[in-house]
Amino acid sequence: MKTLLFLTSLVMVAFGGTTRGALAQGAHPLILTTVTPVQSMNFNSTSRAITAQFTAQTDIVRVLCSQHCHVQIGISGSSLPAVATASGVTASKYVPANIETFMKVPRNGVLAVIAVSTAGTIYVEEMTR
Repeated sequence: MKTLLFLTSLVMVAFGGTTRGALAQGAHPLILTTVTPVQSMNFNSTSRAITAQFTAQTDIVRVLCSQHCHVQIGISGSSLPAVATASGVTASKYVPANIETFMKVPRNGVLAVIAVSTAGTIYVEEMTR
């Protein structure tokens, strides 16, 4: 089982801050554990949902896309609004290509994706705190 340790102090260093006293000032490490193997799916200009809903233990997903895309999170069993077009979508989250993005998701949720302009592949890893 893989575990990811994400320290707020590391983020501070990445943005030119200092780690001195970062944890003493109320910052806490966030420890994430992988729940399932990475799922991957090809996407294009037509909205597609990942076939499997998230497990009951999942509350965060790590998303990585090979091309820019929009992602919509929904609850399984309800109607997931399709990401209809890449431009002008306000309910979806923009995910830049080749940059890891972490998203809080509902338990037993689902994810839909659509390309901004170029088809690509999305990789989704379910995690829990």
